[in-house]
Amino acid sequence: TGLGFAVGLMLLTLALVTATLVLLLRRVTGPLQALTGAITRIAGGEVEVAVPGHDRRDELGATAQAVETLRRASAERAALQ
Repeated sequence: TGLGFAVGLMLLTLALVTATLVLLLRRVTGPLQALTGAITRIAGGEVEVAVPGHDRRDELGATAQAVETLRRASAERAALQ
């Protein structure tokens, strides 16, 4: 019937939206948590930390590149002291 088709279509749409959200969250939250961990370690004085995600070509990659620049400057400053 028409109602059954509409409900099925709605459930399929809901499943696709949910799958898309899960994929997007995994693509963003995992790397963001890793970058946050690196920033925390650098802030704690560990300047030999690998900064994850600096090779990405998105906003997280740009942020990681900026963190890498700060990490290098901190390492240079620490070496001068």
